Amino acid sequence: MVEVDASASKIRVALIGCGRVARRHVARMRQDPRVEIAVLVDPDRQQAESLARELHLESRIETDETKALTSQECDVALLASPTTLHARQATLGLTHGLDLLIEKPVASTAMEIDAIEREANRVGRMVGVAYQRRFEAIYRTARREIQSRSDRYGTIHTVHIFVCEHWAQTIAGTWRDDPAISGGYFADGGSHQVDAAFFIMGEKPIKLRATTDRRDRKVVIQTRVEAVLSGGIRLFAHFVGDAHQWREDIIFHGTKGDLVLKNGQEIEQWHADAMGRLLDGEEGTSPSRAFVDSVMARRIGQHLPFDSPLAAGKVMMNWTDAVLRSAEQDQWVEMANG
Repeated sequence: MVEVDASASKIRVALIGCGRVARRHVARMRQDPRVEIAVLVDPDRQQAESLARELHLESRIETDETKALTSQECDVALLASPTTLHARQATLGLTHGLDLLIEKPVASTAMEIDAIEREANRVGRMVGVAYQRRFEAIYRTARREIQSRSDRYGTIHTVHIFVCEHWAQTIAGTWRDDPAISGGYFADGGSHQVDAAFFIMGEKPIKLRATTDRRDRKVVIQTRVEAVLSGGIRLFAHFVGDAHQWREDIIFHGTKGDLVLKNGQEIEQWHADAMGRLLDGEEGTSPSRAFVDSVMARRIGQHLPFDSPLAAGKVMMNWTDAVLRSAEQDQWVEMANG
């Protein structure tokens, strides 16, 4: 963490959207002495007031996002609003000098992400995507293992991802159940694990083939994907959104050994049918804390890269688009970023 002395000005944050995801961010940020949560923004004033009461915040409440993003009272905007609003909110915030941390999905289309990137470059502000697994200890440990300890694993040739969740049963009446806005379970919950695999390996998808199933619902509930990554690695992913449990397994198969991640909590290495525990794990953090680190570093003339840049959001946008096109066309699809 980049330290700040007591006399230094705090980073003032505007939280745009005060729903479930926002609560997790605020719960972490309110513990950071470098941060002031200056304003809570939601078109439903009661939602923002409820969040303020729950977490004992003295933040100003606002229902007008435009006023909050253009008032010059904040340094950072955290966009936890519906995806379809992100592009407009991001452009507005950047134009008025704010750095942005955006919840995934970043935007509705790759063109919108390109527009956000152009504006960020024009005004010289930072934009990050809140893929939390990139900052958690177990995934950072896995990245170190795969990228720097080839003597243990050899060359990675296959990756398996299995994710299931009690998701479809909980989305009625929310934007996640609206096919005009939602990409379904794999786009909502499943994108985290795929992004984590790309982060761990440092690879990108080249082409994929997918099948989907709505399970008699409005949006896609189950998705199966076979993909070819850079380096010739094969990735197989299966997302089940109407399970009765939460589970997440990511397995990296190498020529010398396997690395297994279980439920984001356990990490195992396997050699010749024998399992060993990793005892020298990396330290973890959160997207919001890491983003504040990067903003604070810039304030004191240093450069601290943010490990979940806007480019990661674009890769996952292209992945989502390719999965949908492949399922519709029943054929292999080349990735736009390939």
